[in-house]
Amino acid sequence: MGVMRRSIPAEIKSFKEKFFFGLTVRQLVCGAGILALAVPTGIWGNKIMSQDTVGWLIILEVAPLAAIGWASYNDMPIEMIGKKALAYYFGIQKRKLKYTPPEATVHKELIKLNLEAVTTERHEELRLEKEHLKLKKKAAKKNKKHKMSKKKEDENI
Repeated sequence: MGVMRRSIPAEIKSFKEKFFFGLTVRQLVCGAGILALAVPTGIWGNKIMSQDTVGWLIILEVAPLAAIGWASYNDMPIEMIGKKALAYYFGIQKRKLKYTPPEATVHKELIKLNLEAVTTERHEELRLEKEHLKLKKKAAKKNKKHKMSKKKEDENI
């Protein structure tokens, strides 16, 4: 018994189902829209304008539908390309830093060392400040006791 094989596209997203005459549904609808716009413009436009002008007018009105139906870039339809372009040019751009040069890491280390030095200095200052406050409190207590003893002496005299 032989094994039946079916070829599968390498990129499944690139597969487009053909609907009619080898066109996708999107292309068929856009093609119908193109005909619906171009034929009347060609018929009635020749009565009003020159044939060259009518040709350019038809190109201008048909080009967006042709782009919608057939244009794609990186497997994205034209409206997705437009959204991406608008987001790129007018949206908020957040980019991640992918490369950190060695100078940046050296700079970070220097900042870290300076911060450690400043922190130890500040801790020493706080320790000295606490000692100074303790000494002030002791002096205030002694002063208070001294005043109390003076009052007692004055009362005894």
